Amino acid sequence: PGFSQDYNPASPSYAGPGDAPLYESAFRHRFYTIFANSETRREIPVRLGFYHAGGARDKAWILDSEGLSLFRGGGIAAAGLKFREALALDPACGVCRVNLAACLAFGGKKREASELIVKLASSGGAAAPLLAALADVAAGEDAAALAELEAFTAKHSIEQYLMMGFAYKFALQDRMRSRMSGRPRP
Repeated sequence: PGFSQDYNPASPSYAGPGDAPLYESAFRHRFYTIFANSETRREIPVRLGFYHAGGARDKAWILDSEGLSLFRGGGIAAAGLKFREALALDPACGVCRVNLAACLAFGGKKREASELIVKLASSGGAAAPLLAALADVAAGEDAAALAELEAFTAKHSIEQYLMMGFAYKFALQDRMRSRMSGRPRP
């Protein structure tokens, strides 16, 4: 549903047979559980673990997470640097590119943001509504962007994209409040 290049070292398929965990525990539990739209109260096996994340894609994923955290805190320029660093390690990182587009759009780099958004939009998929909202952010159409982000966060279920949508929505709301009060955003 997202970019074909999306990568998450915490995904269920990340820890394969023979992977060396930093820590791992397996046990059975009987908690009420919902997996992929099916509910169960029966005992099921659970495997939890922490694994090495030393490859370039792993480091890019970590940098993307750090960048999104900086973005949420208002550090748009610093976040942009993290996303660029992540892309240097993993040029195929789709979410890194969308997040970079957000930094460009919110950072007032309209032309650069628009070019990247158009390029990314050709991929379609789950990020398309985010890209549409970012195009509106870059164009200064804050009300339209906010409506798109509200709709996106109300119905989307892919965690990574949802976190991005909320980060962009909150940044946009902050920008709109700052403009209404006449104070620039720090």
